[in-house]
Amino acid sequence: MAVLPVMAMGQSKVAVVDLKGVFDAMPEKAAAEQQLSDLSARYQAEYDMLKTEFSKKYADYQAIAGDATTPATIRDRRIQEIQENDRKISEFEQNTRNDINQQREQLLAPIKAKLQAAIKTVADANGITVVLDKGQGVVYASPEAIDITGQVKQRLGIE
Repeated sequence: MAVLPVMAMGQSKVAVVDLKGVFDAMPEKAAAEQQLSDLSARYQAEYDMLKTEFSKKYADYQAIAGDATTPATIRDRRIQEIQENDRKISEFEQNTRNDINQQREQLLAPIKAKLQAAIKTVADANGITVVLDKGQGVVYASPEAIDITGQVKQRLGIE
């Protein structure tokens, strides 16, 4: 097993940042979350409408299912309608999940890029070569490790 050489602390400056804390404090994130919430509410209203339609068709079928005078072709057609509605609901749920995930990625990508740029600017200004996320389980941070969370927030105009 090869042992990798460890760089001396004098050769690199290590810093930590509370990435989640800064990201959650960004006003753009709150705006994006609100947009996603609004989109989700619109999808929920449509979903509720589909479920109501399904329930009505199912109730209509139950009303004729036990009636011996109802022709089998009518019962079969009602069953097909119920199955078709069920398929539509399943497709709608899948499409909704996909769209919300895609929208989340599109809305959050520029916010993440802005945060990354702020971290880079602060790190470059302080001669920092490595920045670790405090939330990702930094095993050890010596007193020499610089916490740049405050500087990143300041750079982003957050506090």
